[in-house]
Formats: sequence, C-alpha cells, structure tokens
Amino acid sequence: VIEDHALLRAAMIVALRREGFAVHAAGGAAQALALLAAHPGIAVAVLEIELGADGPDGFAFAVAARAARADLAIIFLTGRPDLLLGRAAGPREAHL
Repeated sequence: VIEDHALLRAAMIVALRREGFAVHAAGGAAQALALLAAHPGIAVAVLEIELGADGPDGFAFAVAARAARADLAIIFLTGRPDLLLGRAAGPREAHL
C-alpha cells in the first residue's frame, strides 16, 4: 500500500489485513521501491496516484517498479478521474 496520507494508509492496511492479505506500507514512492527490493514476494501494489509534492507520483512509481519487477500488478486509486483521462489500464493494472 502506497499512500501519503497516514490515516488513509492505516485504514487500507487494516481492511486488507482483515481480509487475510499480508501488507507492507509506504508513504511515498522511494520507500515503496525499497520495500519491493527487500520483499520479492510482493505481488500487487495498491497506490494513490497523487503521492504528494515530495516525490514521484503513482504513475512514475509504476514505471520504476515495473522496470525492476515486470510481473508486479498495480492498482491505482484516485478520487480524481481527470487524472486517468486518456490513460488506458495496461496489463496487470487496474484503475479505481
């Protein structure tokens, strides 16, 4: 789970763990890339597209993550559908 808002990140962690998923969490793209490198068993990244002004956005994270792990599935989350205009979901990718 990659979400820059701590409260939203905590809520997603609780919900996913309640459903039996093993969860690693990061507040930004750099931390998430480090988690991917340290935990090769991570199969899915669930992330916000807008990750704050301190680093890359979710799309940039996806490019870097896929360069390291082509098999990684990605679920983009956003409350702003305008961020998805003109962008089709790629393989192993979903937009919510």
